[in-house]
Amino acid sequence: MSSERSQSKPARGGAGRFWRGEDRLWKAFWLLWVMGWWAVGTIAILIQNSGGLPAYVGPAVIILYMIWAGVGVWRCAFNVGWRGWAYVSRGIVVVVFVMMSVGVAMRIPV
Repeated sequence: MSSERSQSKPARGGAGRFWRGEDRLWKAFWLLWVMGWWAVGTIAILIQNSGGLPAYVGPAVIILYMIWAGVGVWRCAFNVGWRGWAYVSRGIVVVVFVMMSVGVAMRIPV
């Protein structure tokens, strides 16, 4: 019995499935990207407005989450029936990252 456990793969689930690209695109896009971004953004803004943390913490949390979620969507993109959705989802990720990068760059004093 112990040899069976040592040979079996450990249970892998949760957030790691998105990072590894093992989940369906609809879950990665709608749950992780859209709903997750909304939830993390809302929490970050509430924390930011409480005044208990430095000003950079809220935006940093949002940026880190978006990187993680973007990688998840990118890697899960082809776990879908119609391959066109993979290209659409990856295009959205690229556009959002470009917009975020430009937004951040415009706020950095020269």
